[in-house]
Amino acid sequence: ADTVMARYGIYLPFDSPALRTFQALRERLTADIKGIPPVTGKMPPHLTLLIFDDDRLSSILDKFQVAAERIIPFTLLFTDIATFPGRRGVLYARPEMSPLLQNAFQQVFDIFSDTAIVPHYRAPVRCQPHVTLVKGIGGQGLKEAAALATRRWIPTAARTHALGLIDVYRPLDPLAELKYR
Repeated sequence: ADTVMARYGIYLPFDSPALRTFQALRERLTADIKGIPPVTGKMPPHLTLLIFDDDRLSSILDKFQVAAERIIPFTLLFTDIATFPGRRGVLYARPEMSPLLQNAFQQVFDIFSDTAIVPHYRAPVRCQPHVTLVKGIGGQGLKEAAALATRRWIPTAARTHALGLIDVYRPLDPLAELKYR
């Protein structure tokens, strides 16, 4: 069904050492802070570059291939913990913005700009690069999680090695993951 409207995400997966660091902190927060939804059934830690709606999967896959060819492997330094407050708050690890990360965002956005309907909170001018650690908590729970995460956080280098594509509503079943050339 190549003409069904769906919501897609393009993301950066990370090397195993960084992945283990993010996952261990996720698990600790879930175990220690009341009210944090479990991480089972969730996508492994990653950095989303773009979320968009489209109904032409074959065209998306072609463009995704082009994007993967234009991005080279690079390392991100995640320096601190921050939050997106609100009723369904998000606690995340924040990377330093680097020219290579800016390039990855720009390449993906440029390649998909003619077909993408970008939700307003993911527009490139508004998007804060991040790796979600926990989400769906607000108020005091988010403050407690942020305090615990900040105490336990050690700046972490994460090497990107591929570009991934998912259907946002089926995140555990990637549509493609292409290693950089």
